[in-house]
Order: sequence, then structure tokens, then C-alpha cells
Amino acid sequence: MRWFLNLGRRCGKTAANAPGDSPDEWRAGDLAECLNANGWFRNGIYPDHGPACGDVRIVQVVEIAAHLLAGEPTIVLEFARWPRKLYPAYCFRKITPRADAAERADPAFVADLRAQPAREKEDA
Repeated sequence: MRWFLNLGRRCGKTAANAPGDSPDEWRAGDLAECLNANGWFRNGIYPDHGPACGDVRIVQVVEIAAHLLAGEPTIVLEFARWPRKLYPAYCFRKITPRADAAERADPAFVADLRAQPAREKEDA
């Protein structure tokens, strides 16, 4: 069994999210922002590497493991940057990507572009 530990405080989640988009419903491929500013520790003693506070990482694996100190089942996340190291999900905030208004294309503009014939490349 793989073990993990974080001595940071539990990060509360207050936002009400749509079903299936809850911060507690993690899936591989989700974006996770680290909320832990206290550092990471291996076996509760030795400083260890891991995401810094504010880092955004892509979740590779989601598992349930026993918390090293409390012994209770906890959702843990694994990231490609730190393989075989598990981090408690309560130290991360799930980020749901959303398109900004400036990034969305106007449907009429896209229709005009598609209506134009393709032209050959001109040599300069």
C-alpha cells in the first residue's frame, strides 16, 4: 500500500457546485490547484518534494488510501511530476476550465470565415 502525509491544515470547500462537478469528485485529467503552504513531509518527519502553494497540476491517478496519522480513508491524488507519491485531495482545489467571453468566437464570424473560398499561398 502506498502511504502519504501532509501536515497542513484541512482546506475547507464552501462553493456549491453542480452535480458531477464537486471538488470531492476527482478524476484523472482534472486540474488541481495546490492550497498547501506548509510543505510536504515523508513519514511525518522528513521534508519531501511536492506541489508548491498555487501550482496547477493535472491529476494522473485518483485513489482512496488510509491517512498515515488518522488511519481513515482519504481521497489522494498522484501527479506525473511526482510519480508514486500520493497527496491528499483536501489540500487541492479542483479547477473547472471555463472559456472567457474574449476567447469565444462569434458564430456569425465563424460562418463568414467558412463561406470564403480557400486561397493559394502567395510567395512574398
